[in-house]
Amino acid sequence: MAFRPHARVGEVLEARSTALDVSRSDYIEYLVAHALGMGEYAPELSTDEDNGQEALLPDPLHP
Repeated sequence: MAFRPHARVGEVLEARSTALDVSRSDYIEYLVAHALGMGEYAPELSTDEDNGQEALLPDPLHP
């Protein structure tokens, strides 16, 4: 699957995936899975080493 997001959307996706130290494709897959209510299929992202919790991501439906 391939897509070309609006330039501004692409910039935000890149910045947020970089900040979380995950690949852009894993970050997008994570967002899409959660947006579709299918979080169980989302890839596991990096964890916070201080408390072991999954990295917090902004809710794509409620910015």
